[in-house]
Amino acid sequence: MPAPIPARLLSRRLRVTAVATLLASTPAFSQDKAPPKPNGTTSEQPAAEADKVDPFKLPEGNDPKELQAFLTRLGSTQPEQKSIPGRRQHLRKIEDLVDKVQDRELDEQTAMMAIDFRFQILQALERFGDESAAADRQKFAESLATSKLPRVVERGKVFVLAGRVQSLGELKGDARQKVIDDIAAYVQDGEITTERVELASAVPELLANQLGDLELAGKAADSFALAFEARKDDRLVDLIEQLRATGRRYGLVGNAMEVKGKTVDGKDFNLESLKGKVVLVDFWATWCGPCIQEMPHVRDLYTGYHSKGFEVVGISLDHKKEVLQSFLEAEKVPWIQLYADNEENGGWGNPIAKHYGISAIPTAILIGKDGKVISLNAVGRELTRLLEKELGPRDEKAPAEGDKDAPKGN
Repeated sequence: MPAPIPARLLSRRLRVTAVATLLASTPAFSQDKAPPKPNGTTSEQPAAEADKVDPFKLPEGNDPKELQAFLTRLGSTQPEQKSIPGRRQHLRKIEDLVDKVQDRELDEQTAMMAIDFRFQILQALERFGDESAAADRQKFAESLATSKLPRVVERGKVFVLAGRVQSLGELKGDARQKVIDDIAAYVQDGEITTERVELASAVPELLANQLGDLELAGKAADSFALAFEARKDDRLVDLIEQLRATGRRYGLVGNAMEVKGKTVDGKDFNLESLKGKVVLVDFWATWCGPCIQEMPHVRDLYTGYHSKGFEVVGISLDHKKEVLQSFLEAEKVPWIQLYADNEENGGWGNPIAKHYGISAIPTAILIGKDGKVISLNAVGRELTRLLEKELGPRDEKAPAEGDKDAPKGN
């Protein structure tokens, strides 16, 4: 019987921070920030002793503690020249030393520390305008395939794919699809690792949010779901469901959305009853700061457009019905509120949220008069613009309150 997959890999809100950092345009490594300390480091060296240590002197031999301490010191060094060229020169000096460390016979832990550090250095060099850094980073990632250490080889595969995803904006058509196909092949084969789960979970979101390519984002999520399904591993059921739900959400634009459930006061509701109106479906919760921040804006637009055919349907991800009811009563929220009134369906377990792979709130989806989705990100100024387009000028002459940029989701 296969070992269980850690719950953190299969949660509704998958941890994608590590891979997202690799794919982000801003590198994780900062010159003012040292890499993680090696295991076993319990205290700082006394100041007088530290002053005598040349941070750039490469230790002799292959002692893991000495080499890890050396990498840590390198990460703490500051450039003599704070100019951009000075920083580039400093980073290249560090990279050359890390390269020399990697030429040695290293234990797995030290090897992983060195390659992660070097990858971050190359990201930083790219940020500081080093024209060869991007190519060097990809070449370095590809070189890891020859390592004798399985974890290093695995990390190299992730770095290569991360670099290709980072360049998706420069690709079109079949070239973009080829990247997705290669990621699907990667997640389908080999051990079920954190890297595979996080890469498959992060890439569709990045395609949608950074490139605005909803079609490819939906196809990617579906492709990764099929790849994991091909493993025929019961431990992956929740992950597959989440990926399919994400693909379903990205495929909504231009299509109908299904919303059925109970209102907070126990009445049956079906979105079809509002056909012919412009409807905002708002996934939110009372514990979500950005949701509460957006609410005055939605209220103002509701006041100005309700008589012209604008409706709002809130879908609460609160865990406690009484908390939601108290908030709605205190704030006198005038629009429909749906709530899944049992413990299993509370919070992120809300059936509608699960069906559409909602992983961050506020998520506000706008539906046109024909019942088809117009936007998956109808918040802030974008919501104002869309309502003006769909319904014309608002009834009220007073300026809109809270007309601001969209808040960040929780």
